[in-house]
Amino acid sequence: GNLFEQVDKCIDLIFTKYLKAIISYDGIQRVESFPVSELAFREAIINAVVHKDYSELTPIQISVYDDKLLIWNTGELPDKWTIETLKQKHPSKPYNPAIANVFFLAGFIESWGRGIDKITQESEKFNHITPNFRIDNGLWVEFNFNMDANRLGEKFGEKFGEKFGEK
Repeated sequence: GNLFEQVDKCIDLIFTKYLKAIISYDGIQRVESFPVSELAFREAIINAVVHKDYSELTPIQISVYDDKLLIWNTGELPDKWTIETLKQKHPSKPYNPAIANVFFLAGFIESWGRGIDKITQESEKFNHITPNFRIDNGLWVEFNFNMDANRLGEKFGEKFGEKFGEK
């Protein structure tokens, strides 16, 4: 599909097939709580798409583990930029300005130069964990999961199972 469809399908696939949700209920309504913010993940995927080096045939890579989710792409930072530069207020210098502009016009990007900030803010708001960013043959984004929340869900499931088994 086109890049917009790829972003949407990627988000849907990761959240429906690869991430484990903690299930709870609000009245009779089932509530799924995922270990990573969908908004932060969405922003990270869009950043990966607009900053990817398409001259290389290496795809964007996403790895899901029990305790974290990693996103990697081949895009490079502008000259003399570091991860610290990305974390501060900075001008927008998309690796692919034409793709970035189309994503902006389509409403996938709300403002220029705020992607890393949005990823960080959404993650911290969601689970109080700041994602890690690093450069190693491309840009890595690492979302660590709140393992205490996962253990709480496991304990709830065990207690629920014990209670259900008693009847």
